[in-house]
Amino acid sequence: MAPKVQLVVRHLSGALCAELALESSATVQQVLQSLPPSEAPPGEPTRRRLLFQGRLLEETATLRELKLEAPIELQLVQQSQKLERLTAKPEGAQRIQCSMLGDHRAGKTSLLTRFVGEPWVEDNFPARIGLDFKKVSLMAGDVGLELMLWDAPAGKETASARPRKSSSAASRR
Repeated sequence: MAPKVQLVVRHLSGALCAELALESSATVQQVLQSLPPSEAPPGEPTRRRLLFQGRLLEETATLRELKLEAPIELQLVQQSQKLERLTAKPEGAQRIQCSMLGDHRAGKTSLLTRFVGEPWVEDNFPARIGLDFKKVSLMAGDVGLELMLWDAPAGKETASARPRKSSSAASRR
């Protein structure tokens, strides 16, 4: 019989999810199956994954293969799989602003373009001179979201180019 491994599993908020004692031959998938059921509404698809010190664990890996050091404290990530793109901003939507920062030609604009569902262009994107943004409206479960995705230029000027608050003139478009 394989030795038992003591695990503490916490939600990302830090709240305790479970304390488990499993054999070292158990897979990450078996750890997930040993956890209490998801708190998502019935019928809502949810993906559950485990992190160890910020590293995503493969579901097929065994606890022995992972060579985790005690104390073994894992974080449970639960992601709703119900995400619906909308053509208009939902009533009472929460506005979330996110700035995409990175080196020149790192792919910031390409990533944002793909995320908002605009057609993919094989040609190179022109270099950004100023701050640009894209908006997308989503329903995540029963929560309406309006995402403001800021595409900042690369370089030293990036820090001063970030939007400072949601009431800026650019975010009122």
